[in-house]
Amino acid sequence: IAMQNRGGGDNRKNSDGRDAGGGGDGGGTSQRGSLTSFSGGMARNDAAKMAMKKALKECAKEQAKLKRKENQKFFKKLKTVNSKKLDQQIHTLHEEVFACTDCLECANCCTTTGPLLTPKDIGRLSKHLHMKASEFEDTYTRIDEDGDFVFKTMPCPFLGQDNYCSVYEHRPKACREYPHTDRIKQHQIVEITPKNVSVCPAVSEITERLKTML
Repeated sequence: IAMQNRGGGDNRKNSDGRDAGGGGDGGGTSQRGSLTSFSGGMARNDAAKMAMKKALKECAKEQAKLKRKENQKFFKKLKTVNSKKLDQQIHTLHEEVFACTDCLECANCCTTTGPLLTPKDIGRLSKHLHMKASEFEDTYTRIDEDGDFVFKTMPCPFLGQDNYCSVYEHRPKACREYPHTDRIKQHQIVEITPKNVSVCPAVSEITERLKTML
């Protein structure tokens, strides 16, 4: 844009017939003014975008708060539903939702929610990694406040940048079963499922569909 203005000036005319750009130095002054105006407009646009993002974030927080209250009431209601009927409905929804869900596009469970590691998990993983169980524990795990083995850090140390699990065939039992929407006796985990709603988009979708069925 600047090169075009310097070469030929502005083709528009003032009412007295003079070039609107003024030509020569005058054109350069107009050009600098245009660039300053352009920069100011960009800054205003950036500020507006930031304000919009902040407003959307606050709105999302409020919506999430309302949704949590709604879900609390809903999962409390599930305790009164016939257990076999509840299993059948959730299992059907599990198949439907996961048939069109690509976990590799999310991996939120692997980045935010660490599994409890059983002795069998540790034995299986350490064998796969050609390590002693004690060495695996020292390298990757810690004992939490409940006395359970968990990973020292999250995201999971075996999660790749492409969201693939480097120990998938040997992963912990808790990872294999997550998010538990295909297990029997769903009424026994209605205290856990609300937490998984905030972690797993598939569980959230299953929950919303289930609300229309009960």
